[in-house]
Order: sequence, then C-alpha cells, then structure tokens
Amino acid sequence: MAVAPSSHTKPTFVLVSGAWHGTGYWAKVVAGLESEGYRVVPVALRSASPDPDITFLDDLTAVRDVIRGEVTQGCDVVVVAHSFGTVVGASAIKGFAASSKLRADNGQSGKTAITGDGTGVQNGHVIGFVAVGTGFMPTGVCFLQALGGKPPPLWRFSSEPLVTTDDYDVDDDGENTTKAFATIRVSARDALYNDLPTEEGEQWVERLVPQSAGTIAQGDEHVYAGWLDVPSWSLITTEDRAFPPEDQKASSQAARDAGANIWGEEIEASHSPMLSRPVETAEFLRRAAVAFGEKAAASQRK
Repeated sequence: MAVAPSSHTKPTFVLVSGAWHGTGYWAKVVAGLESEGYRVVPVALRSASPDPDITFLDDLTAVRDVIRGEVTQGCDVVVVAHSFGTVVGASAIKGFAASSKLRADNGQSGKTAITGDGTGVQNGHVIGFVAVGTGFMPTGVCFLQALGGKPPPLWRFSSEPLVTTDDYDVDDDGENTTKAFATIRVSARDALYNDLPTEEGEQWVERLVPQSAGTIAQGDEHVYAGWLDVPSWSLITTEDRAFPPEDQKASSQAARDAGANIWGEEIEASHSPMLSRPVETAEFLRRAAVAFGEKAAASQRK
C-alpha cells in the first residue's frame, strides 16, 4: 500500500466547481483532505453568476491565478474539477506542468521559467489532474461543440438569469447561442442530487446560481487538453443522471486513445459525490495525490 507523503511534500488541491455551483458543495471533502494535512483551495467559476458578460477566459483566469499563486510559492498542485469545470480546470494546466516547461537559463538549479501563459519563476508544478463526474475535452473544442453544437436535455439557453424553469418550451430548438444564460429545464434535484434525501437535495437546489452561457458556448480558442500534460484520474459516477456514466467512460477512453495517462474508478453516486459520498471522494483524491507525487518523484530521479 502506498504511504502518504510527509506534510511538507503534500501538494495543494485546487478544486474547480462546475456550472451553477459555488464552492460550498466541496466543504465536506475539503474538511476530509485538510484533516490529512493537505492545503485545499476551492475555486468557483466566475461565470456562475448573474453577469451575462462573463467569458470562458474569465473562468480560466480565475483558476490560473490560484495555480500560479501556489506554484510560485514552491507548492505542487493537483487540479480537481467537477462537471463543466473540467474544461476550465484542464485548460488552466497549460504551462504549469513540469513536462511542458522550458528550463531556465539563469543558473537557478531546480527552478523553471514560466513562459507563454505563465509569469515569473516557479518551484512547484501541476503534478496531476482529477475529473469528477465528467469527460475530457480536446484542445480547441468548447463544451457546446463537444456536445454536437446543441445543449443536452438538462438545460437550454435563456435570455433571463433563471437557474431552473418549468417552461419546457424555453428556447426549445437549443440553437440560440446568443441567449445569455444556461437554464436547467429538468428537475435539478433529480439530475444533480438524486441520491440525497429529498429535503437535502432541495436545499442544494436553492443554493444554485445563474450560469453564463458564453463560457459554455464559446472560448474554444482557450480550451486546452491539460490532461495530456500530467497523469490524470477519473471518478466515474455510476448513478449520474446529468452526465451518464457510459459517456464518462467513453470520454476517458477517447482521451487514452489520444495519449493520456488516465486511471479510472467508479463510485456509486449521483452527479455530486462530494455531497452524497464525501468520505469516499476525499479518499479517492488523497490516493490520487499520492500516486501523482510518486510519479513526479520518479520523474525527478531520472
């Protein structure tokens, strides 16, 4: 059995939330990881807000700023992303993985110059990526394009910042990408929290926030397959009604076929295992961090 790294070598977890969510739904997982001595930084997408002008680049910048803050302090980072947040989280890895760096020519042994999207000199790197209840987007393909150009049954485009709607005719053609928001047009409790008690699930529905559509339907020029730069793990949610498990598995296999190093495991949970199975989710992330750390250490010894 792998032994957890000592506290001073443990990486920072950067937890990227999905669409419509803040950071609160990570709370139990954060507590579990912090109890094991890990630093954890949850990040909400800026597009999860009533502001229709937020873009994919705004989301990307928010996550990259957090990663940059960690690696420039010498911390290694594990990026964990849920649902739509996976597109942003993977893209944010660009330039921060050891494999994608250019070595500094300034005589600073062991340091790496951040070039391109990064700035400054860093001692830490992104050492791994974890996708929760989702798939893997290739470089240059935005989320909507990956869905074939139309929203799935879960949501439709809306001109109003509605989180959910009972109006099943709202933009029913699903093609009007000029609309400003993505609105859930099925039971959000059933789609996102179907394995939670009804009352608890409804409480989380009440905490959902509007979601800008621009970050979903645009931004392809900023999408990057960061999962090719680092080892990746996938937590496949077998009771998922928002992103079917068979689609998650197919996406993981397509990423492997593209050259990714992906380890996948299944969990009997809805789309939100951080709420219904927080202990198991935290343990999965801890094991991923140990595996990533071992790979990074082995690479440095070569």
